[in-house]
Amino acid sequence: MRLASFNMRAGGSPAHWDAILEVTRPDLLFVQETKRPSSFLATDHFDPSRARWASVEHGRWGSAVFSAHADLKLVTLEGLRGWVVGSPWESPFGPATAWSVHLPPEGRSYIKAAHNLLDLLEPTLGEVPVILAGDWNFTVGFRLPDETRKNKAGELELLERLKEDFGVQPAWATANPDVPLPQTLRWARDPTPPYHCDGIFLPTEWCSRIVSADVLHGSPWTDLSDHNPVVVELE
Repeated sequence: MRLASFNMRAGGSPAHWDAILEVTRPDLLFVQETKRPSSFLATDHFDPSRARWASVEHGRWGSAVFSAHADLKLVTLEGLRGWVVGSPWESPFGPATAWSVHLPPEGRSYIKAAHNLLDLLEPTLGEVPVILAGDWNFTVGFRLPDETRKNKAGELELLERLKEDFGVQPAWATANPDVPLPQTLRWARDPTPPYHCDGIFLPTEWCSRIVSADVLHGSPWTDLSDHNPVVVELE
């Protein structure tokens, strides 16, 4: 089973969709900052009808979940429509609810926005596990002591809340222990800092099944977006 997440930046294009689907061949794809998929022409790898999407309030783009094989049903959250979209999904490991996440700045605080998201999601939790994947706009993993960038106290609190209350853990960091977090965002004003704000959170009971977790670098991603895709494979 393969999962991928990609912020396409400022609306994306058929080329964005075709590239991520061709390279990763995901069972489920989580997308942020894409225009309405049905406004794009189909490509060799992209069937717009397989995407479930909602627009954010400004209407220029939104988030989506995509599956080439499973029938998905759009679920949105009041107050975060278009920023966070989800669907029930019959995964190879059983039923789950999959959410494509793009945190908005709330009062200029992504930490506050993250807690707001979790507050909205908490009443929906039940026996079915959740997958949360996308652009979180905070560090989605525990940094090593010798890394130049450090976790903020609020980030550590959120990671703990995700683990304890939602039963999920960051797939990349779990699959690559004792390795510095790789860059997933090449910030336009300063592309050097290793921001690691894109990530896939998996149910803890699935984490032992992870075969690999990778951040894709180089071409074509540097031309398509300022974000690098994240890909996780499970056996």
